[in-house]
Amino acid sequence: MTSLSYPLIMAVLWSSIFIVIIYFCRKRNNFMQSFGVGSLIVLILGTVFRFLTPIEIPGAYVIPSANIYVELQRFLKMVVISCKDYSVNVLDLFNLTWLTAAVFLIVRLIAQYFRMVKLMSRIPSTERKQIAAALEKVKAEHSFGKNIKVICSTEISVPKIWGFFRPIIFLPNILYTDTELYYIIKHEFTHWLNLDIWIKFTVLMLCCVFWWNPLVYLLKKDLDQALELKCDFKTTSGLDKKSRLNYLAAIVKIAKSDLARPVSKPQREAFAVSEFTGGIAFESRILQRFNMVLSYKPDKKRQAVLTSAIIIIMATLMAFSFLFILQPYVPDSPIGDSESPLYDENGDRIIYYTPESTYLTKNADGTYNIYQNGEFLETIDADFAKGLMESRIPLYKK
Repeated sequence: MTSLSYPLIMAVLWSSIFIVIIYFCRKRNNFMQSFGVGSLIVLILGTVFRFLTPIEIPGAYVIPSANIYVELQRFLKMVVISCKDYSVNVLDLFNLTWLTAAVFLIVRLIAQYFRMVKLMSRIPSTERKQIAAALEKVKAEHSFGKNIKVICSTEISVPKIWGFFRPIIFLPNILYTDTELYYIIKHEFTHWLNLDIWIKFTVLMLCCVFWWNPLVYLLKKDLDQALELKCDFKTTSGLDKKSRLNYLAAIVKIAKSDLARPVSKPQREAFAVSEFTGGIAFESRILQRFNMVLSYKPDKKRQAVLTSAIIIIMATLMAFSFLFILQPYVPDSPIGDSESPLYDENGDRIIYYTPESTYLTKNADGTYNIYQNGEFLETIDADFAKGLMESRIPLYKK
């Protein structure tokens, strides 16, 4: 049987709380205008870090949970399959399902990437003077000397950029003005310069690992929107209102074209690079992009101060999240001591020992005696004692 990982539960719990906070911050335009999209991205990356660090630091304060946590543990330890000396509980089945699905999703994601690499090597660049002119203008602005491959196809629904090391821009095969094409290519290339593909791929891997947590998909959507806003701001930086309206008009044109095209699902999936870069979100998200582009007046000094404040607050909350750990505790113990060994309905032990009240002594035969509040409780084997000592229960000489 597998055991319940309390640090993992705390990591998921705290990260889920952060995701909810990020969601409400992302929806508020005044937050984005005051703090800047960089602050939101800092919160998102901090949340990803907390997801990936299910550790218990020495000295963490144990908070006993006598209600939901205990019932959860009892449910997870219910035996569903029993065969002679071997049994499988709910937690075992969950861990097996979790691992199997996570491996499958990760392998599928990686396989999709290599299929795209193979496919892209076979498709030639679209050679058009209009595209070449817009591309050279964007490259000159960023002093980028490497080749950028542009593929224009009817199989592509919205502009995207793909490639971790060599950028490939995908464009729908529709008519563009020179200005529209310039803004679209500049927007997508800005994504690549910002390393957005790497960030999004990291969050995709997180979604593969924590596929059972619906909040990770909310985090992915908020990240997509935050990166789009960041790219919008960089692309329109220094533009007057008329130029910003032209930029937004290009987005509207793409969105209308996408909605009007009767493209089948298999055709879309043939060029499904949105999993690496993301597409254009309509309705509330695209409206937010419009409002922010038209009204955004960055105060770089003020935003730098506020972003620093966000980093400090996030670091403080992150440190705080490691200082406490929830563990199940049943108050009506068989011995009458709130820190005595406890047993659930299946006879499995629920351990709630603290270094302040519990200690071990070693016997000559290799076993250990466990004491709590100065009273002998029982004799345990070396493996059980090792686990307690790893949990900072002290070993005293007789």
